Amino acid sequence: MQSQSNQIDQTKRAAIGALVLALLVAAIIAILLTRSISQPILDLRTGMAAVADGDFEYRLAVPPDRNDEFGTLSRSYREMTRQLSELDKLKAEFVSVASHELKTPINVMIGYLQLLDEGVYGQLTPKQQDVHRTLVVQANTLLRLVKQLLDVSRFEAGGGRLEPRPIAVDHLLTELESAFHVLAMQREVHFRVERQEGVSDEVYWDLDRINEVLGNLLSNAFKFTPKGGTVELSFASAESGVVIKVRDTGAGIPPEQLPRIFEKFYQADNQASARAAGTGLGLAIAKQIVEAHGGSIRCESTVGVGTTFIIRLPLRVQRRSSMQRIVAR
Repeated sequence: MQSQSNQIDQTKRAAIGALVLALLVAAIIAILLTRSISQPILDLRTGMAAVADGDFEYRLAVPPDRNDEFGTLSRSYREMTRQLSELDKLKAEFVSVASHELKTPINVMIGYLQLLDEGVYGQLTPKQQDVHRTLVVQANTLLRLVKQLLDVSRFEAGGGRLEPRPIAVDHLLTELESAFHVLAMQREVHFRVERQEGVSDEVYWDLDRINEVLGNLLSNAFKFTPKGGTVELSFASAESGVVIKVRDTGAGIPPEQLPRIFEKFYQADNQASARAAGTGLGLAIAKQIVEAHGGSIRCESTVGVGTTFIIRLPLRVQRRSSMQRIVAR
C-alpha cells in the first residue's frame, strides 16, 4: 500500500510538473506570437500617424518583402507614401507658380496707378482722381488677398509644419510693443502690453508664425477701436502653458456671428466701423497656426463694448508624429 501511495504521489507531481511546463511553454509561445503581431501593428500605426502629420519620409520597420499580410501592408504603405509625396510636391510647385503669376500682374497695375498719381501721363481731372483712388484701394485689396491665399496654401501644403525654437518672452513682447507703438500714436489709441507673474521666461514656438498671429489680432484690434479707446496684449501663466489675450474696446461682434469668424472669407457685420476692409482670411490663418502649435483660440465679444481673443498655447511645441513614435517604441 505504501508503495502504491508513493507511486501515486510521484505521478501527481509529474503531472503537475508537466502541466506547469506546458503552461510555461504556452505562455512563451503566446508572448512571441503577440509580439510578432503587435509590433508590426504598432509600427504601421506610427507610420500612418506620420503620414497624417505630413511626414512622407517615415519608413516602416516591417520589411516589404515579407511573405505574409504584414509584408503586403508594408508594400501598400510604401506605395501610398510615394504617391502622397509626389502630390505634395506638385501642390508646392503650383503654389510657387501661382505666387509669381498672380502677384506680378497686380504689382504692374499698382505701379502704373502710382505713375498716374505722380502725373507722369498728365494731370488727372477730379473725376479721374476719384476713379484712380478707387482703383488703388481695390488693387491693394486684391494684392493683400492673393498674399493671404498663398500663405494659407503654403501652410496647408506643408501639412502645418512649424519651425519651433526657443523664444524669450520679454523680447517677444518688447518687439510687439515697439512694432505697434507708432500705430497707437497715429490712431490715438491707448496700447498696453502686460506680462503677468508666473509666466515662463522662455517658450518653444515658431516665432514667425506666432508673430503673424499676434500681429493680425493686434492689427484688427486697432482697426476696430475708435480714437481714445484701448488695446491690450497680455501674457498669463496657465497649467503647462501660456494664455495670451488681445483685448480692444472697439465695435464688437454680434453674438450670432461669433461661431463663424474663423471661417475662410467670412466677415462679421462690424466692417463698417473698420478703417480698412478685410479679406476674411486673417483669423482663419491664425486658427491654423495656433492649432498646429497644439493650442486653441476663441473669441469673446460684446457689441459696442469690445472684443477679446484668448489663445492657449503649450510652453513647448511637439509635433504629433514625434510624440506618437516615442509612444509606439
